[in-house]
Amino acid sequence: MTMPKRGTRKLVVDGREFAWHLSPGDADELGTAPATVAAAEGSGVLHYWPAEGFPSPREAAEVVRFALTAGWEPLPHAPTIWVGKTDGEYFLSPERLSAPRWGG
Repeated sequence: MTMPKRGTRKLVVDGREFAWHLSPGDADELGTAPATVAAAEGSGVLHYWPAEGFPSPREAAEVVRFALTAGWEPLPHAPTIWVGKTDGEYFLSPERLSAPRWGG
């Protein structure tokens, strides 16, 4: 997947380089936008909803670490994966996840 330049920054996780992108065009009805992470050379991507709508590099790195330990391989033509969080625990999903409703 080619990441757009605008809204994308480099994210280094445990010595590996990734591209981290916010997707405002895909925001839900409350304006929360999913974030996307891909290996910098191009790969299958991870999508996740930032905690409470505010993305941070620390959270993006945490999502990448979880996905890698759960078996995600950032290889070219790998499938898109969604990372969700329920009761403080991450999980992987091949299906698009709805934005969580933080705080009620």
